[in-house]
Amino acid sequence: MIHNLLNLLCLIILGIIYIFTFAKVQNAFFSKISHPKNQATIIVYIASISAACVNLIHISDAASDAMLFFLDHDSLIKGIFYSLAFFTSAWVFSFLFFRASFFIVGSLTPENEVDELIKNNKEIAWLHALIIVALTFVISPALSKIATSFIPYPALPF
Repeated sequence: MIHNLLNLLCLIILGIIYIFTFAKVQNAFFSKISHPKNQATIIVYIASISAACVNLIHISDAASDAMLFFLDHDSLIKGIFYSLAFFTSAWVFSFLFFRASFFIVGSLTPENEVDELIKNNKEIAWLHALIIVALTFVISPALSKIATSFIPYPALPF
C-alpha cells in the first residue's frame, strides 16, 4: 500500500510539473507569433498541450512500472530517477515533435504556416491540430514501450 501511495505521489508531482512547464514554454512561443493570441494560435496551442498530454498518459505507465519495480527492490532513489528520466524524455519529445510538426504541415500546404497563424487562418490551424494529435496517438505507445525496455527486469530462464 505504501509503495502505491509513493508511486501516486511521484506521478502527481511529475505530471503537474510536466504540464505546467510545457504550457509555459508553449505560451511563450505562441506569444511571439501573435499577441494577443488569435483563434488560430489558440487552436494550435491547445493541440500542442493535448499532444503533450497524450505522451504524458503513455509515459506515466512506464514511469509507474519503473517506480513500483524499484520500490519492490527497496530502491526509492532509482525509482524516482527512472520516473524523472521518463517524464523528461517525454517532455523533450513532445517539444521537439511539436516544432517538427510545423515542417510536416508546411510540406502539405504551400503557405507559410506562421504567417497564416498571424492572419488567423483557422483552416491551417485545424489541419495542424489534427496532424499533431493524430500522430501523437500513433507514436506515443511506441515511445512508452521504448522507455519500458530500460527498466532492468530480471531475465526469465526460458
